[in-house]
Amino acid sequence: MLEDLDAAISKLSYETDVDLHLVGFKVNLDTLTIDINLTYYDDNEIQEQWQIVCDDFRTHTLKYEVFVECKVFNEHELLWNYNKEWCEVFFDGRPDSTKEVMGELLKTHFDNTKGNIPFGKYINGRVDKLLEGEFGLFATGPINLMDSYRNVLTMYGFKTTVLPLHYRNSREYSTDYKLLEMGDSYIVAKGFSANKIERKY
Repeated sequence: MLEDLDAAISKLSYETDVDLHLVGFKVNLDTLTIDINLTYYDDNEIQEQWQIVCDDFRTHTLKYEVFVECKVFNEHELLWNYNKEWCEVFFDGRPDSTKEVMGELLKTHFDNTKGNIPFGKYINGRVDKLLEGEFGLFATGPINLMDSYRNVLTMYGFKTTVLPLHYRNSREYSTDYKLLEMGDSYIVAKGFSANKIERKY
């Protein structure tokens, strides 16, 4: 994984804090390679240059910025599309207050996703129009989040039905995808490795 890069950062940190600079990246088929420069804090002189290779990557958001550490997650909201079973939630009923239900759904969504997934991403249209329609498909998505939506709807008197999506069952879609987080940048991929670039003087 990234042990060699972590060791290099730790070694440099004996003198002062170390900044990591994302300075470039390139894509070759399903491999994403990121260029990283290490500098001492508040100093532009490059101490070491590294590349992080992301194998079988699926999505990414990269920003040219300075950060202080890399973190790899096996469980994260941004991995739900790749390592969670999915289902559909159907509803039947009409609320006394559409706004109250929407507010509770919004709160539940952010409690579960920590703001990493936009509200409405998995919902089948505008929430107010769906609820006023009194029945139908409410949402399709990761089963843990769908259960949270279902609990809210049930609390407000809706009858709900959950149908698993068998074409996304755990046997077929269980993956080893991980999330690499670097400041405000992230990459979802199956593997990460770090290589030091030998500098020519």
